[in-house]
Amino acid sequence: KDMHIISTDENQVFAAVQEWNQNDTYNLYISETRGIHFTLALENVKTSRGLEGNIMIDLYEVAGIKGMFLANKKLENQVKTHITYNKGRDWRLLQAPSADLRGNNIHCVLPFC
Repeated sequence: KDMHIISTDENQVFAAVQEWNQNDTYNLYISETRGIHFTLALENVKTSRGLEGNIMIDLYEVAGIKGMFLANKKLENQVKTHITYNKGRDWRLLQAPSADLRGNNIHCVLPFC
């Protein structure tokens, strides 16, 4: 239904594609170095609408660190943050900190938080 080019660094294309059966999520794809063939990198990345109705994909590139991205993935009516250090080849759940800014303990055990 829709497609957005996220990145074209290092002779690869990183694209977000909304499939026919998706309403508020996109799938992320990464190309090989020629930019012709694509592989699914992460499914069901959450989206939202901006003030002007534009689509905002919950995917963030970490400035200054090549290949590091954060993405909010929707799974079974929950949204979980995933991280990749190699431009989408491997994703894992982002671990919550053990304490908040005030030093209060956070009781969080993956994958339930």
